[in-house]
Amino acid sequence: MLDHRKRYGCFSPSPPIFCHKDRAFGRLFIEYFMQFLLLSFHLAAIADRNNARHAIMFFRVHMLPVGLRLALFYVAIFAVVGIHLPFWPVWLKARGLSDSELGLILGAGLWSRVVVNPIVAYMVDSSGRRTDLMGGLAILSVVLCTLFAVIDGFWPLLMLSAALWAAFAALMPLGENLTLLTASTRRLEYGRIRLWGSLSFILVSMTGGVVLTYQPVALILWILVASMVLTWGACLLLEEPPSASCARSDPKAFRRVMMDSRFWLFLLATGMIHASHNIYYGFATLHWQGAGLSSSVIGLLWAEAVLAEVVLFAFSNALVTRLRPTGLLILGGSAAAFRWMVLGSSTHLVVLGRRVPYRQRLRRGCRRFTGR
Repeated sequence: MLDHRKRYGCFSPSPPIFCHKDRAFGRLFIEYFMQFLLLSFHLAAIADRNNARHAIMFFRVHMLPVGLRLALFYVAIFAVVGIHLPFWPVWLKARGLSDSELGLILGAGLWSRVVVNPIVAYMVDSSGRRTDLMGGLAILSVVLCTLFAVIDGFWPLLMLSAALWAAFAALMPLGENLTLLTASTRRLEYGRIRLWGSLSFILVSMTGGVVLTYQPVALILWILVASMVLTWGACLLLEEPPSASCARSDPKAFRRVMMDSRFWLFLLATGMIHASHNIYYGFATLHWQGAGLSSSVIGLLWAEAVLAEVVLFAFSNALVTRLRPTGLLILGGSAAAFRWMVLGSSTHLVVLGRRVPYRQRLRRGCRRFTGR
């Protein structure tokens, strides 16, 4: 171990993946990226802000329909999810982290959402402005993700992970809220817009698995950074729905929700189901790699679980009218319990390929419940 570390100058105890060349490239990328940001800010300061805003609004209104812009947002943000969920634990593991350290780093990103998301929601409810905040969170996510190229050690990685996923995780509920408001005011079908996110996840996870079969693990970070840059660009194309400008927080409505026992039962049910995913998200890919499955096959397994979601969103309105929100939650929870029994019993491809894709049912039930 010491010989290969002296020879290659790597900071991972495993065979050389992250060496001085990778870290030098990371520093060079950050240097040029920061120069690009400074130049952009300088040009924005000397440019006519009104003309720039008119140009952006013209592009939004006349060049891209609102439904297409929302679909592009889902394509971009689920490209991040499609590389993060299957392969980010592999990248962290290659940094020499133990299983316990890996679990803590992944958990830090989840817990940071618990603190940040309510604050972001309050800010949006108070101002009624979503798109400006989404653009700021997106560019912050790009900068924080790029810093992983030069950060080393458990505690720095832990703090950076908590900051990154706290910023990025808020984009999804904000985008969902914006899409639902826009769909209701412009008579768009939410499912037809949302399914493009699922298709993006399938494409990225499958392509990422094939690419990583032949490329080093260090490439995962740069694919993630590129996907976040696309998400930032997609956020710049979004606009507030007409009814959102007057949206304000209502303390009385908040208290009514907090006093409703059905709301707490809903949180308990969905929270327990989502909590069961922590081990799956953190260690499924590593577990399958240990069983001898290649990266391309693992990417296919992640993509397969989302295929049913695409079908569901394509025919979502017809299905939801036949099932109440509680029925969707019960169906999703029952399928979750069955799914974990199947995944824990075997790593054979025939067994893994027959997993029950239930998360879309759970998500649909949650959305219908909260939309009451």
